[in-house]
Amino acid sequence: MRGEELAHHGEQVVERQEERLAQRDRHRLLRRGQRRLKFANVKGAPLDLAIDRERHARIRYELSLRGLTFAEIARRAEVSVSSVSAVSLGKSRSARIELMLAQALATRPEALFPDRYPANSGEGT
Repeated sequence: MRGEELAHHGEQVVERQEERLAQRDRHRLLRRGQRRLKFANVKGAPLDLAIDRERHARIRYELSLRGLTFAEIARRAEVSVSSVSAVSLGKSRSARIELMLAQALATRPEALFPDRYPANSGEGT
């Protein structure tokens, strides 16, 4: 009986190790690439927002070239720094913060966040 118990224990150890490795790999994938979050919009239909760390880093870099930070944008918009960061990452949406970021970078929100502003059919470019 002792041999069977050891074999069963060994199988459990291997299963736990495999689960930890799979969990670590899932976590790395979530951190590395784009994650997608589901939010409910006003009408109750889910709004799929992409977390884009590259865009976030680019926005921070472009702001730094202009001597600005998320803290300065937050002060101007009268919101928290985490709110500005969340919008830049794609974790949340705020037309006002998107506009403030775009204005600070001398562009339009549509150019800065093209995934959030789908092209309107019938409008010229």
